[in-house]
Amino acid sequence: MVNLIAVSAPANGWLSAYAGGTAWPGTSNLSYPAGETTDSTVIVPVSAGSIVVRNGGPAVDVAVDVLGVFAPHSALPGSRFTAVSSFRALDTRAVGGPLGTGASRAVTVAGGASTVPSDAKAVLVSLTAVAPSVTTYLMAWAADGTSTVPPGGLLRLNAGDVRANLVLVPVGLAGQIMVRNFTGSTNVLVDVVGYYR
Repeated sequence: MVNLIAVSAPANGWLSAYAGGTAWPGTSNLSYPAGETTDSTVIVPVSAGSIVVRNGGPAVDVAVDVLGVFAPHSALPGSRFTAVSSFRALDTRAVGGPLGTGASRAVTVAGGASTVPSDAKAVLVSLTAVAPSVTTYLMAWAADGTSTVPPGGLLRLNAGDVRANLVLVPVGLAGQIMVRNFTGSTNVLVDVVGYYR
């Protein structure tokens, strides 16, 4: 599972990610508009430890952030995914107001009355930003009781966008994750769609 990013595209185009050493499947994973930095979470097969990223547009800088790995349970024991009826864990339009520059908010995603058990290792969430005031990005990570923010971003936005990305986030203390806005002000929604345990 990777976050595929096209950075400041000079014109419209698309990216496709697929297993290394295989033929292009003829599909795209991310369509990017001119003048924007756009990202999307993609589940990509791996072959001989590699993937290929193909560009169907002008020359553009691309970043690939690895979010997680899937393997047969018998080969590599780990957490198993369970889908849930999605539920909204955060809507800043209703509670708490928009996130400002550098602001972080703890979001309870597991335990209590939620359908995600308190011992969940990670959650799969739809992270949405609504009408940011300036170009910005959002980051999400496990609440660990410190103010340390991991590098990078999981959802990149331009002023006025309404955009979402599917994100895999480890669950931290008290069944919580942290969400941070880089700059400006934006409303944020977190919808939980499943968990790993």
